[in-house]
Amino acid sequence: PHCRRPAELPPRVILEHGFGEAAVYEAVGCIRCGHTGYRGLVGLYEVMEMSDEIRSLVLERAGLDEIRAMALGQGMRTIRDDGIAKVRKGLTSLTEVARVTSSL
Repeated sequence: PHCRRPAELPPRVILEHGFGEAAVYEAVGCIRCGHTGYRGLVGLYEVMEMSDEIRSLVLERAGLDEIRAMALGQGMRTIRDDGIAKVRKGLTSLTEVARVTSSL
């Protein structure tokens, strides 16, 4: 929080990710963080709970896309979604989430 500044986002990104009035920051760097813009680590997580339906798909050797669709339908949050939530909280930047998830 000591070396961040508000990020200017393209309207497409604001709409696509629903940032609206949320403050989004970018890393600047200072002596406290070794001029990296980041201090410490914040994990991005994607956890799939093994429901009975997903277990059945796995046992049937269903494809990854089918299992993923079932998990998402049951409320699984993707690693990218977790990253976006942490951007909204001011814990990381869109640039860092894009780097880690190879998207955005």
